[in-house]
Amino acid sequence: MKNYFGSLDGIKKSDILASTYDLGFKGLHMILNDFENFQTALSDNIKEKINQKKVSSEVDVNKIINKFLFSFNSGIIIAFIKKISDSIASKNLLISIGKMEDKNNNPATKLVSIAVKLNFPGGLDKDMIIKIDKSFENNYLAKTILKFLVIEHLYKFVVKYSDKQSICENLGINLIKNRQILDKKRKKI
Repeated sequence: MKNYFGSLDGIKKSDILASTYDLGFKGLHMILNDFENFQTALSDNIKEKINQKKVSSEVDVNKIINKFLFSFNSGIIIAFIKKISDSIASKNLLISIGKMEDKNNNPATKLVSIAVKLNFPGGLDKDMIIKIDKSFENNYLAKTILKFLVIEHLYKFVVKYSDKQSICENLGINLIKNRQILDKKRKKI
């Protein structure tokens, strides 16, 4: 679709985009469901390893387990969001992707749309990202993924320093700390 966008009519482009999103989201759903089946066993193994280290309290153990499980799930979701967005990343398709986002107004579709835009220099629309971040107010996972996508863009492309500061302040991003996190996540993906 990226190579033949001009020869495809709007309906065909829309169908292919919808299929790309659906395939990616169905694959992600399947993996997360499988992970959920093994989550208890994994939690028990992590708990056993933590107890060998003599962690001070049950609350600390649960925090460590929850943080690990959240990071693991986030990493998988980021990988799928990036794969979907990389598959459809073309400036020629931005209008079709915008229509897809309008049609399916959910956090996953918004994140793919943002990831596509952030694949290009100048793709950081500060006002749009802040607005979307606010729409994710009660969705910590979506906010975390949005931050990751923005951080990745900030390190991939030249962005005016004042814009970097502004977007990071609005999203609650600590650039120094998150550079280390970004480097670790890139190694995992």
